Parts: sequence; structure tokens; C-alpha cells
Amino acid sequence: MNAKNRHIIAVIAVVILCVGAFYAGMQYGKRGSGANNPKNASQMRGQQFGFGGQGGQKGAVRANGGFINGEIISKDDKSITVKMQDGGSKIVFLSATA
Repeated sequence: MNAKNRHIIAVIAVVILCVGAFYAGMQYGKRGSGANNPKNASQMRGQQFGFGGQGGQKGAVRANGGFINGEIISKDDKSITVKMQDGGSKIVFLSATA
């Protein structure tokens, strides 16, 4: 085999490896398992407080010894806003500690 053929085969092998690595990464990203995944981290935090992790579900969270019932209308990394049954709203701040 001459040098030109080896060079072409090496380039084709590198392209195949890159495509394979990209495909494997896409499949891994779709799987989305694990607490380190940002999507799952907020879902797991919501489940910890009884919300089930999906916005708009009814739930209760412990706040100052009481419970808050209502519909989750927004959430971010540090808080959840709950629409109360009487039409008002409450902001619940989340903590990393229990």
C-alpha cells in the first residue's frame, strides 16, 4: 500500500469515528438519566416536595410548618410560584438542605 492510500483510509476512519461518537453522544443525551442532568435535577427536587416534577400539577410543600396547596405556575432553580385556591399566589423558596 502506498502512502496516498494509507492517508485516504486514515481520513475515512477518522470521519467514521467522529460520526459514531456524535451519534453515541446524541443517544446518551436523549436518555437523560441521572441527577446530574439539569432536566432531571429540577424534576427530582420537585418530587422531593411532592410536586411530581411537572409544572401545573397540584401539590403541597412544607413551608413554616404548614402546607401550601395549589397549581404550580412557574419554577426556577431557587423557587416555585404556586397559585392558591383562593386566587392568590405564594412563592416557595427551595433549599439544598432539608
